[in-house]
Amino acid sequence: MVAHPLDVERVQLDQAIVERLQEQDGKIKRLDAIPGLNRRSIEVLFAEVGWDMSPFPDAAHFAPLVGICTGNYETDGKRLKGRTRKGNRYVKVILVQAAHGAATTQTYLGAQSRRLAGSKCAAVTLGHSILGMGYHGLGIGGTLL
Repeated sequence: MVAHPLDVERVQLDQAIVERLQEQDGKIKRLDAIPGLNRRSIEVLFAEVGWDMSPFPDAAHFAPLVGICTGNYETDGKRLKGRTRKGNRYVKVILVQAAHGAATTQTYLGAQSRRLAGSKCAAVTLGHSILGMGYHGLGIGGTLL
């Protein structure tokens, strides 16, 4: 059976990505331990946000850039609808997908998901937690990924 040319090209691109990220393999393996993240999603995060996180003193300063902060609109003691900020939509999508994957695990993220069950912002909240875990898991003020 002859392989489709696009399949061959995809395999070649995958190999090229692995070769280029070989020096960051230790960091990728540490991030791979976070529930919901896998190697492909980590590679996309690397591509979108870069390696240098030194301009951000902590994850709370980095999350608004990504746009993964839950909205907080309150007036007169009432919580009204809140929307997420505009940010890097590709990173936001990866983090929300990772949140959906982590929601079914027997981990802190799974427990957080069950606690927020029924809430529309649960996936965004879990994505924010995953972002914080990635930031703190690899060192504050260093590189996120």
